[in-house]
Amino acid sequence: MATLDELLDGLAEHGEKESTGSFTLSSSHAWKGLEQSISHPDHLPRFLVRWLHQRSRHGSSNVRIETRGSRIEFRGDAPESDTPSDSAPILDYSGRDIDLARAVVCSKKLGAAEFLLSVDDGGQRWDALFGSCRDPAWEKLQSGGKKTLLVSLELPTFTSGRTAKAWEADLLKTFTHAPFPLSWNGKSLRKQVEFQRRPFAWRRVLPREKHAYQLDFLPPHDALVHFVCSRHLRAEILMSLNDSGVAEQTVIYRGEKMRFERPGFLPGFEIIIRCDSLKVDLQGNSLVEERTLKELLLELRNEAYDMVLQLFRLTPPPPSDILVRMIKGIESVALYLLEEARYFEGFTLMHWLEQNTTAQLVGFSFQEHYSFLRLGSLLADKAGQPRTAGNLDRQAKAVIDQHGPSDSIYPIEAALIDASLEAKTRRGENDRLHHHTRSRLHLLAVRARKKGQLEQAYRLYLVLMTSFCTIDSEQLDNWFEACELTRELKKGRGLKQLAGVLKRSLSSGRLKLSSQNFQRAKSLCKDIS
Repeated sequence: MATLDELLDGLAEHGEKESTGSFTLSSSHAWKGLEQSISHPDHLPRFLVRWLHQRSRHGSSNVRIETRGSRIEFRGDAPESDTPSDSAPILDYSGRDIDLARAVVCSKKLGAAEFLLSVDDGGQRWDALFGSCRDPAWEKLQSGGKKTLLVSLELPTFTSGRTAKAWEADLLKTFTHAPFPLSWNGKSLRKQVEFQRRPFAWRRVLPREKHAYQLDFLPPHDALVHFVCSRHLRAEILMSLNDSGVAEQTVIYRGEKMRFERPGFLPGFEIIIRCDSLKVDLQGNSLVEERTLKELLLELRNEAYDMVLQLFRLTPPPPSDILVRMIKGIESVALYLLEEARYFEGFTLMHWLEQNTTAQLVGFSFQEHYSFLRLGSLLADKAGQPRTAGNLDRQAKAVIDQHGPSDSIYPIEAALIDASLEAKTRRGENDRLHHHTRSRLHLLAVRARKKGQLEQAYRLYLVLMTSFCTIDSEQLDNWFEACELTRELKKGRGLKQLAGVLKRSLSSGRLKLSSQNFQRAKSLCKDIS
């Protein structure tokens, strides 16, 4: 069944490029910002492992964590140096060394008695003692003869054992797929990477850089097709097509598994990305939506298309009972082709899928069967195949009739699916739904609300209003209706999306509110952070 997140996928991606550039913060501003933003000091070991990996030449060959009583040592090999051996290291606390700065802030909040950094380039050693959240003074010492990065902590609360166990368990969970050796008191914390579900097709795209570390991947052996190559500029990608029908994504940033959820992005595909050039927020815990990430998502869609093409070219084609289990993933590729206006490719793919799976669709749910037929119909129409489009459209309408009367829930589900598909053909337009589609959604929403079907009315209103980039006074009454219902149902995420539509409309100058309407809107959106 299509979730509301899937139906809304991509509807909120609006905005125009204003300018480009770069900037740096003074170290005092960087320290102040970090002190105010860091809310999870127990993430200290995560930040130090990430920093040791990133700061080392070609990624650290070995990160070792050793504990002795209340003292904890983090060691990495082969530090990069951009200063002469007789000059103290230069640290950029708002740039490449921000994870070190985050760890210093965490140590202060945890009450650490000492935070010592030692940088040894094999010819000279420099030590810095961080007494507080500010730039330290460096002390020049004799080299130990080995290129080493060392961070040593004295943490009184560590002796209780609870902190040690919590840190080890956290690193075991978050760095289990680290592409470099990582150990805690000699015990390895990483495991082999493997797909969670049996794949029908998989591929591995490796970075082209010569000395890049790679994930310790265990390849499956029973897939229909697979492909391995080295062609990416900055990331390692593992993808599999399975029968789950859900979107599964894992992002590994500097060795750490980061939270990343896109419910409607390539359902049926399991994706693992390792990329150190992504950006995280000031707290260091969440990925930031920026250009590198958006470019990666586009590349993933192209890789998914190539995977499906491998299946398409198989002779003979995959067995029907196997192919139907992949149908959600293949449909997601066809949706991408629809969105990119590559109609003939999408039509060819869906026609091939229909020819090889028609008899197997009987057991599908209403949403699965209807969306399959409507997607095929829309692609056929856009590709100049009216006869095929009409035939699929009649089949889709028959599916609605088979499942219940006109006042049942199925016309609502059909309308939401139709709106989602139509919106993908009108990317970049202010109103991504035709007038008759909007009228249909509004009529169904009013009926559903009168019948007490508030959840269904909410879904219809939300899809209707978020299909606009900006609204004018003509749509304002519908916006208030949608907002009031959303607030009544306590749908915080939906309320935030509706508020975003209003904000863009006011900023663009397309909408002006009377003082009464302004207070009314302010009251409805007052709880949004």
